[in-house]
Amino acid sequence: MASKMMRRLVAAGGLHLAASNFSHYPDAAILVQNHVSARSGQPDDYDYERPQMHGLEKAKDSLVNSGKEIDSIMRNTKEALQNLTIAMNSPANRRCDLEEPLPEGSGTQLYIVDNADLRAATSGIGYRFQKVLWDRDMKTIARWGSTIEGVDHGDGWVQVGNCFLPTAVQDKPVLQLQQTKAKLMVADPAALLEIDGAPTMYSGPKAIQDRPREVELAQESAEDAVDKNGVALGDTMEVTIKGGDHDGQVVKGVVEDRDAENDVYELYLPHAPEGHRHVSSIPFSWLRRPDESAEKDGVLLFWAVTSKPATMDLVTKNINHLRSTYQGKADVFLLHIDDKAEWLERSEEWYNSSVQFSGEYKLPKQLYASASMLYAADYYPPQVRLGKLTLPQVVSKRDYRWIWMVDEDIDFSTTDLDRLFGDADRSGSLIVAPSVKFEDPATDVKAATKMYAPGCSAVDSMCFIHVPKPICQYRYVN
Repeated sequence: MASKMMRRLVAAGGLHLAASNFSHYPDAAILVQNHVSARSGQPDDYDYERPQMHGLEKAKDSLVNSGKEIDSIMRNTKEALQNLTIAMNSPANRRCDLEEPLPEGSGTQLYIVDNADLRAATSGIGYRFQKVLWDRDMKTIARWGSTIEGVDHGDGWVQVGNCFLPTAVQDKPVLQLQQTKAKLMVADPAALLEIDGAPTMYSGPKAIQDRPREVELAQESAEDAVDKNGVALGDTMEVTIKGGDHDGQVVKGVVEDRDAENDVYELYLPHAPEGHRHVSSIPFSWLRRPDESAEKDGVLLFWAVTSKPATMDLVTKNINHLRSTYQGKADVFLLHIDDKAEWLERSEEWYNSSVQFSGEYKLPKQLYASASMLYAADYYPPQVRLGKLTLPQVVSKRDYRWIWMVDEDIDFSTTDLDRLFGDADRSGSLIVAPSVKFEDPATDVKAATKMYAPGCSAVDSMCFIHVPKPICQYRYVN
């Protein structure tokens, strides 16, 4: 939750190759030249003519041999071009086997496929059969934002199955090492739609999309409340996704119906998109009981912060307000993009008691300004990238209701945080953002015009999408 939001093969290359090889056979040209100059001498001199006739034969033989060599070179060049064409066309008939096991002990690691620096207008990176960019699988890609598991060969390539991905494209990194192999514990329920053979999601009448079928649950008789698998209607269960990019992740739901004979269940997913909250035909092997011992952690607030005095003052004030007014449980994660030591020197005791998680990630100074999500010049500010790199190791072991990515310059020291998170819950959305306003009218237009650059102006409504509207409880945006 955010606070602000072929190389072309030129024919001349082959001709150059032929010309270069021809230069290794100079005899023909020299002998012809000698013969012409010799003919300008006295034709009656038999002693003079005889060697030149021998030279002419030698010239003729050299020309014939040179011609044969040229024919051979051209034939080999043609075969090489044909082989190159075959090699370039072959990926269309081949497929990467990403499931092929890698050698034991090869040191596999998790990587995030990251488009933050490259900013390519594509869906992801194509897998390569070899460690060359042109030899690629035309139909298999690693999508931006997905996580892949592979082995770093240390030469700019990571092996996944029997294929490879480059770690950088155009000198821009596209694979970021994820610091933990733990999988995220929360998945978008809509992910079930993407997996072949997954449970079927269907839309029912709107009246039953907003809540579990409580009437049916209440009519369940006591004697058959629990089936042979120990599952009763109304039980809260977790669906473990099997296969696809979300393999191993879980979605929470309530058991609505069951087919004991076939061991399949129907679940209500309260946080799924409207129209997709009832999921049928879930096999029992996909279900598991929630871990009652798992800590319920409430909300997590994540800042990427500098050590400027004004920043430390404001963030400290916000955290103190959070601790003194919010009724729920909350954790704080500070990712320091310049110097953590300044924070500890300021008050190590306060830091250790108020901040649950921290890390350091050096960010170039020229990116400091764009680390604010509200003032971002693009749709993928560094703050989001840093969150994707560091948050998985925290959320994989916890159960947060919300994760709030907070800009270091936002002031929520007078905000009713209980109401804020309550409104977020009631919206039914998976991603929400609070509205914000500026402290003085003089800054209002100036800052708003920076929200989306270029081409944003004070008359563009998109420039003011963050401004609160008293008549709205919440608004839908894309």
